[in-house]
Amino acid sequence: MTKSVQTRSHCSIHADNGDTTHSRRERLKMKIAKDSSCFAARSENITGSCRMIMQTLVALTILVACMLTGNSSFALTVNVVDGNNNPIAGGFRWQIEQDTTKVTVPGAKVADSVSLTINRSYCPVVTNGHATNASTVIPVPSSDRYVVSVLPDAGYTLSAATVTNGQSTVTVTVNTTPVPTAQVT
Repeated sequence: MTKSVQTRSHCSIHADNGDTTHSRRERLKMKIAKDSSCFAARSENITGSCRMIMQTLVALTILVACMLTGNSSFALTVNVVDGNNNPIAGGFRWQIEQDTTKVTVPGAKVADSVSLTINRSYCPVVTNGHATNASTVIPVPSSDRYVVSVLPDAGYTLSAATVTNGQSTVTVTVNTTPVPTAQVT
C-alpha cells in the first residue's frame, strides 16, 4: 500500500518508492499542454474535413453550372415596353425564376385540381442580371416554365410575365411612374 505525505510545497512524496510527483500547478500546466495538443490535432482534422466539404461543394456547383449551360438551353429574348407598347428608355434589372405552380386549363376536368391540392409557391431563381437597353437575350434551360421579373432603372414600375416551355420571346409591360391613384365607386 502506498502512503503519501504532503509537504509545504504541495508536492506528494510516496513513501514506498520515494518518487516525487508534480505539484498541482505543474500537473495543471501539463494537462493544459496535453489538452492544447489534442485540440490542435482535432483542429487539423476539422480543417481537413472543412476543406473536403468545400471541395465537394465546388465540384457540385460546377456540375450544376455545366448542366444549366449544356445543350438543353435556349436563348430567351426579353422585351420591356411601356403601356403604349413603346420600348422603355434606359436599362432594367431582370430575374428569371422556375415556375413550379400547377398548370390549370379553365373548364377542363382533372383529378388533382388546384382547389383540392396544396399549391406549390416556391420558385427557385434560375438567373438574374442587368440589361442596358429595352431588350436582352438570356440563356435558360428549355425544359421548364419560367417567371421573368423586370425592374427598370428609372421611371417605371416593377412587372413580370410568364414563359411557357419552348417560348423564345417574352414581352413585359411596365407602367410609368407615378402610378395614378385609382377610384372605386
